[in-house]
Amino acid sequence: MSDSTGATATPGWYDDGSGQQRWWDGTEWGPYKKDDPAPPGWYDDGTGQQRWWTGTEWGPYEKVAAPETMTTPPAWYDDGTGRQRWWDGTQWGPYKTP
Repeated sequence: MSDSTGATATPGWYDDGSGQQRWWDGTEWGPYKKDDPAPPGWYDDGTGQQRWWTGTEWGPYEKVAAPETMTTPPAWYDDGTGRQRWWDGTQWGPYKTP
């Protein structure tokens, strides 16, 4: 999507030509319409950075890579979303605290 000067629009919600607001990530249309926003999860925010989407807005958290070596012992840790998640010593597990 670009304007009359050829400049690419910044990431945001725009009319997709059908009269509905759709997410533009800076390079292409996303699959979600504003009245049906994406479910919470990690998404590219349009800058190449993975950020937490709350379901209605971008959260303050950026996804960081897990440690490359087993320097952190298995335990419950904050996973960057403000919730505790199990770290098995090499990667994040599927378990989160409520």
